[in-house]
Amino acid sequence: MYGSDLPFGDPSVATLSTAQRAAIAGHWRHRARSELQVGRAFAAMVPLLRQRRASSAVLDRLERGADEEVRHSEICSRLAET
Repeated sequence: MYGSDLPFGDPSVATLSTAQRAAIAGHWRHRARSELQVGRAFAAMVPLLRQRRASSAVLDRLERGADEEVRHSEICSRLAET
């Protein structure tokens, strides 16, 4: 699933209690922060590994991973809002 295919309009969300919704939202906010931390860690590795002449395949994957983690964080934030 990549965000656009997630069921954000699922009517079952409305049947959850306020406490349940708060707990679930808290979980997704935590996940959003975690995804950003991983993305930042990937991004921080790129210049260090570039200095050590890491292969372009490794650097490309880290850069792509950093971007993907930002997107994952956005999805998690949207789930928390839902």
